[in-house]
Amino acid sequence: MDLSLIIQLISGTVGGNVAGSLMKNSSLGALGNSVVGLLGSGLGGQSAC
Repeated sequence: MDLSLIIQLISGTVGGNVAGSLMKNSSLGALGNSVVGLLGSGLGGQSAC
């Protein structure tokens, strides 16, 4: 795996949890926020290439 992809996935996971903690009414829980952040960062990172 490419190092930049790993960094994107980790930052997406952290970002998903931060966004979930800021938006209490729309939070999906720790696992849900992590999965959504992971998917968003992976898809967003690959579509930019």
